[in-house]
Amino acid sequence: IRKVYQDYLVEMGVADVDDPECRYNGADYSGLPINSNVTKLNEAKAHKLLHESPAINAFFTRLFGCDPFWVPITVHRTNPPVQERGRSRFDFIHDDGVYNEGLPFLICWVPIDDIDADVGGLALVEGMSRKPTLHRREGMKINPIQIEDVPEGQWRRTHYRPGDVLLMDLRTPHSGIS
Repeated sequence: IRKVYQDYLVEMGVADVDDPECRYNGADYSGLPINSNVTKLNEAKAHKLLHESPAINAFFTRLFGCDPFWVPITVHRTNPPVQERGRSRFDFIHDDGVYNEGLPFLICWVPIDDIDADVGGLALVEGMSRKPTLHRREGMKINPIQIEDVPEGQWRRTHYRPGDVLLMDLRTPHSGIS
């Protein structure tokens, strides 16, 4: 899976082919599909490498006591490095439950690289999964959660490593960190 992402980043020009860590090379990324459903990664079917892995499925079978069912909704998100550290690093704070009413599932996030606090990763809001959603609505439109609506001191993140698995309730507010 990591190789699929590395190839994508090299193709987009934001990482160098000879960099074994595949870190951002400083290139302009203003024209890239940032923080969206990245079509090239969907076309590469990177998620199937996870969903169809016998070892991964065996792990979840042991964990839950039943075979996993992968909801066929996979979003590949990219969060570019923040150049200006004075601005918020949170990007699209949301919970997945508000967009999927009536569909019970857990969020499974699997880091494919070493992701420390400086790199970013994912942060979640502890203690909110059983409370009403923080999303605001305008008619049928669901707006992202505003940072000021998140209880102070509730954000959590860790140093992620390949092989880690983060599971969270579909009502847990979370955000990518740039």
